[in-house]
Amino acid sequence: MTGRLDRLDAHEELAGTLRDEEGTAWPCLFPPELEPELRHLRRRRVEVEGTLEPARGREERPAIRVARILAVEGPLDEATRRFREGRTLAELAREQGAEPIADPTELDSIWDAEELETDPFEEIMGERRRRRLAASAG
Repeated sequence: MTGRLDRLDAHEELAGTLRDEEGTAWPCLFPPELEPELRHLRRRRVEVEGTLEPARGREERPAIRVARILAVEGPLDEATRRFREGRTLAELAREQGAEPIADPTELDSIWDAEELETDPFEEIMGERRRRRLAASAG
């Protein structure tokens, strides 16, 4: 079965949820030896092989006792996942060539009183674009 590995937990046993192509959530049970792989596969498209076990307790559908799991994420999925995960502030600052300011009056060199009559958001975004271009060129 192929789908996105949405949820992982290890409260009672190593378990998770696989959301298939139609959006149906399937409970999954994983052997302990798959734990190191699972950390990297969360929120990715995967293919699982295993056996179905009868529904337990409040579960409405049978659980998949997973024997093997494999990432099947394509390039577009990978780019989308990286976008959702985001970057740290340090990474963004490095990418934009931004450094901490020592004195708030340094901002006067970026925005003077006349420039603030325009949309401040557009000014900030424009400045960030200029910094990214300068950082990538250097």
